[in-house]
Amino acid sequence: MSKGDVAKLNTEIPEEDILSVIEHVKEAASEHISSLKQAENANTPIADASLVRVWFYFPSISTRAKRDDFVNYAPTYGLTGFLLAGKPGILCLEGGSVAVDDFMKFIKTESWGDIPAHHKKVSERYREEAVDLKRAFSDMQEITDMIEKRGARGNRGDMKALEAWLVECGLGEAFGKILM
Repeated sequence: MSKGDVAKLNTEIPEEDILSVIEHVKEAASEHISSLKQAENANTPIADASLVRVWFYFPSISTRAKRDDFVNYAPTYGLTGFLLAGKPGILCLEGGSVAVDDFMKFIKTESWGDIPAHHKKVSERYREEAVDLKRAFSDMQEITDMIEKRGARGNRGDMKALEAWLVECGLGEAFGKILM
């Protein structure tokens, strides 16, 4: 209930006896719940039928728990795709446009809730929207261990290997739009 609803309820409470007050509050709660259900039914969103493929770029993503959140929570939003961790990090999500946006909002607020805002560096680099767009991935997976690593700490993915893998998946044209 909003503060206004509570104030209105307080002004309507009978001053006779405690049982009358309890009965009045029960009735008001029942009415409030039924009005919420009616509003919920009226505001049921239309199914997000448009399939999009969205590519995100991270200057760096390495924390295991944060990476696991991408892989574990994406299916609850009906999303498929992949995550490449390291420097740079690449995320590809396939699904409904609203679902992708809701998922990234969830990640930034829940999974990354402990990260200061100026450290939440992620940018959407490319959004594929086409009537005939088909999913390239059957699930959400982390491909970090599939791609060769280089760099002094072994935390930099080999972008040539990523490009070759994307070509195998039929997504080679996206590579230039994400990293170039």
